Amino acid sequence: MNTPFPLLLARRKTVLLAALLVMALFVPFLPRLRADFSLESFYVVSGATQRDYRFFKGAFSRQDEQVSLFVQGIGLDGPGCLALEAIARDLESIGLTRILWYGTVVPGADCGRPGELPRLLTENPLFEMLLWNHARDTFVIAGSIAPADNHHAFLRGFGRKLDGVAARHRIDGRRVEASGTPVITARYLEAMERDQFRFLPVALGLMFLLLFFLSGTLPGTILFFLSVLPAWIVTLGLMALLDVRISSLLSVLPVILVIVGVSDSIHLLSPLTRTDGEPGPAIAATFSRLWFPCLLTSLTTALGFASLMITRIPIVVEFAWVTAAGILITWCFSMTLFPVLLSFSPPGRTSRAATCAIAAMTGLHTFTRRRHRWILALTLAAVVLGAVMYRPMDSTVYMVDDLDTDHPVARSMRGIDQKGFGLFQINLVMKAGGASLYTPAGRAWMRAFSKFAVTRDGIRKVLGPEDILARMQASIPVPVEDWEPLLQTQTGKKALDGFHNVDAKAGQMLLFTGDLGTRHTDALLGVLETWISKNPPPFEVALTGTLVVANRSFAAFTSGFWRSLVLALGLILLVLLLVSRRPLVSLLLLIPSLLPLLACLFVAGRLGWRLTPSVVLVFSVALGLIVDNSIHLFGRIMQARREGLPAADQVGTALSTAGVSVLLSSVIISGGFAGLMFSQFRAISGLGTLMVLASFFSLLANLVILPAALHAFGRPSRS
Repeated sequence: MNTPFPLLLARRKTVLLAALLVMALFVPFLPRLRADFSLESFYVVSGATQRDYRFFKGAFSRQDEQVSLFVQGIGLDGPGCLALEAIARDLESIGLTRILWYGTVVPGADCGRPGELPRLLTENPLFEMLLWNHARDTFVIAGSIAPADNHHAFLRGFGRKLDGVAARHRIDGRRVEASGTPVITARYLEAMERDQFRFLPVALGLMFLLLFFLSGTLPGTILFFLSVLPAWIVTLGLMALLDVRISSLLSVLPVILVIVGVSDSIHLLSPLTRTDGEPGPAIAATFSRLWFPCLLTSLTTALGFASLMITRIPIVVEFAWVTAAGILITWCFSMTLFPVLLSFSPPGRTSRAATCAIAAMTGLHTFTRRRHRWILALTLAAVVLGAVMYRPMDSTVYMVDDLDTDHPVARSMRGIDQKGFGLFQINLVMKAGGASLYTPAGRAWMRAFSKFAVTRDGIRKVLGPEDILARMQASIPVPVEDWEPLLQTQTGKKALDGFHNVDAKAGQMLLFTGDLGTRHTDALLGVLETWISKNPPPFEVALTGTLVVANRSFAAFTSGFWRSLVLALGLILLVLLLVSRRPLVSLLLLIPSLLPLLACLFVAGRLGWRLTPSVVLVFSVALGLIVDNSIHLFGRIMQARREGLPAADQVGTALSTAGVSVLLSSVIISGGFAGLMFSQFRAISGLGTLMVLASFFSLLANLVILPAALHAFGRPSRS
């Protein structure tokens, strides 16, 4: 079969120039790359849920602009009041508007009269659990950023300014913690930037050291990384061109592309070190023989990632197709640039590590041939024992699941939650249409709903326009039957700011909760929706908001991911069937890939891990990477069959050649994923931990269980 590799080597300078030209075309687009760590990128909603949420975001965007400082360790005396007043002035100095604290909303709250403050706060319970807690040991100063400033470029600098304000007032034992959507977004940006400098160097450094140690050649190791560099640049350039933002998932893209490239390079370098003769023809012959198996493994890995697109989760869909495209781009450069680079510095003799691996594979073949019945019996016993001892994982998901419990954001939110404040809200949006919201019947319904909701487990406070109107009515000497005309005035708009939108003809009630988890939140929403259906309001209502949409999206994660895993299995099986044209061979290729996944599921269950989206994500990723080992082993067995080797020797030949590459590449891949374990984001560290486990179980399945099964049941020459 004629291949282009001899021509590539003959025109190697032209190939190098072409690679440089391709990189030069995409490098100018790299500065256009932007990051996006917003929670909304995880949402997957449609129909009425999507329509209600969009209406809510359009009518009440202030929630996404509000910043709150929670101050502990001050009293209701004059100095404490003056300290809060000073913090409020500092927040104004960094650009916040609409500053709220008890000094601005409680009538008569004067810092010069500290003795009256306890009485005044008692007489104004409306703002309890909003601007102070029940114990009155924590007080809140809130403000809003300008709508035009609610973007990542501004928030990155704003976070540092807010930290400066908090630091200046952490004196005399005070604690000052910040919260709010802009704050969390700024913290995520800072954390992700620090994370990049933490796990990326560790992951890439571990792979470099392991590749150098196992290959025994520094030039070859450097050349490999140079061959992957164009794939990085082209993939990131395409992201910039298509306006794909760097998310928490896509931040690991460089590591994944290197891992895929390592797998191919080891399978290409290993036979080259055992080849005699001129380097040029040897390189051409090796690449001519292995380009198709490498294409097949890259294709199955890409399909494993691409199957995630079925989840319909925006951040996962982007991660899926970008990574799949990057893997195929990496293969293209590995098959064109890598052989050319190797021709300038051909690999030397077999490294000591490779020699040890060959000896280990020879001994392993002898062991699996002699003890195949014991191996299969122990495997069956392990599967049965695992099924009996399996502990199902809890599928409850929390809003801050992606951060380590020791992360400053998680600690801060936990501390504020313990003080009784509800950091999350369920929003009940009320649409007037052509009618009025604030008729006697409408206000009576709001009071009844508020009375019911506040008694539900998990609801800490309910606040709505009816509460504000009741407070206003206490100071108005005449009865008001319909508040709509008053709300058209500037005074009325200011009084109900955040609770009523005149232009949208809508109001909202806020139900403050903690981070209850999806199971508790589902039950709570069900109770509220049941009450609403039994007590229909005189206007249109909808339960929506960030918490509601996030909760429904998390519920869709698990079913979506399992569908993607089934799709990945089907697509990979179809590709294997088209290539081998043997159903039995295709199924045998998948079995060693499924066992590691089941083993990881068992370990995660026994360790008490919860079935979060980041954990489920690993299984689709792992399937695409693990099946590569089986493809290379079976490919070598089929080649041995074509060479006329006896059936008993085909497995041994595969282990001593492809098995060595599988072992070496798995060690390097594990090193790369181990670097991800240093991330402070659970989605990334969990990916690293489970992939290291999956790589270990994959070695066990492919190098021990599969050969034992072939010795016991199969005749590879007829498979």
